Amino acid sequence: MINIMNKNIKKTALSLLVVGLAIGAQSFTSVTPKTTNFYYGYDVVTGTYRLISGTPDQENNCEPNDNQACVVGTELQIPQGFTPSDVISDPDVSSAINYQSPDKGEYFHAAD
Repeated sequence: MINIMNKNIKKTALSLLVVGLAIGAQSFTSVTPKTTNFYYGYDVVTGTYRLISGTPDQENNCEPNDNQACVVGTELQIPQGFTPSDVISDPDVSSAINYQSPDKGEYFHAAD
């Protein structure tokens, strides 16, 4: 009886050791961050994001207005016209977004 318990304890300990090593090894794998190549600014008139040509000037163009990110960015270009709810819930859009500005509001204004 004691031999059976010792064997079970040894098997359990070995299993836990293997699982621990697998999890530990996985934590050392590195993920290459995606580069942000395309930026989209929120257009308050259309309620969608539009492609920004060049580097966004968030400091001078982001005007507080709503609760969505003023600028979002992607590694690969995606179709324009996506909405703030797409950024959150549409897998095709949300999986492509790798940058969201800390500023909330609008990038393109009624006069743009």
